[in-house]
Amino acid sequence: MAKPKALVFVESLKMQKFLAYFLKTKFDMEKMPMRINGSIKRVKRQEYVNEFQLHNNVGFDVMLISPKAGGVGLNLTAANHVIHLSRCWNPAIEDQCTDRAYRIGQTKPVKVHIPMAVHPDPVLGPNSLDLKLDELLNRKRNTSLDVLQCTEDGTEARGLVDGVCGVAIESDPRTNISLGDIDRLEPVSGFENWVHELAKLMVGL
Repeated sequence: MAKPKALVFVESLKMQKFLAYFLKTKFDMEKMPMRINGSIKRVKRQEYVNEFQLHNNVGFDVMLISPKAGGVGLNLTAANHVIHLSRCWNPAIEDQCTDRAYRIGQTKPVKVHIPMAVHPDPVLGPNSLDLKLDELLNRKRNTSLDVLQCTEDGTEARGLVDGVCGVAIESDPRTNISLGDIDRLEPVSGFENWVHELAKLMVGL
């Protein structure tokens, strides 16, 4: 049985370094957890991702990621735990980070953890910063969903297709896609290739 693997999103580079040492010691890991942040070159970052993914059944593993560096372009389906140790003021970035584990190929249930420091006093506790921040982010997230309420029936995706092509096209299979399908596409190999196919379709009209 595969052991748990976790993605920990934390902004502070000093905290990443401390956590890497702490986790290795605490869980008797064979080596220090890998870290992805703005200082890691693209090639090295992909090496870390590949190693994390390929060692899916080896044992417990953790990857420490800066939220801005891990928001897009990473497929980390070997993870089945996502921990938001740092909170982003933009809930969309946080959701993108969570989505790194919810990509095509995920076979395990994913649990999302948001540790919060709450004052033990029953009066002060509800006013703890972490609780207020969580409330604010959820309010912003819900407001965004209310304004941009999307469906999976293809209506919004059809508008995107027609907007790219500049004309309504109903019959070509390349246009038969939902917003959910689009969201699951990898940025370069998936989405950009799909837009390229639509562009070729437009030229051929």
